[in-house]
Amino acid sequence: MTTTVGIRSKDGVVLAADKRASKGFFVGS
Repeated sequence: MTTTVGIRSKDGVVLAADKRASKGFFVGS
């Protein structure tokens, strides 16, 4: 899940999934 979130975030979805990416990124990091 963390990998998908990271790749999607870099794609530009980070703006739309900023809240979800933040939680995923923190947990993945």
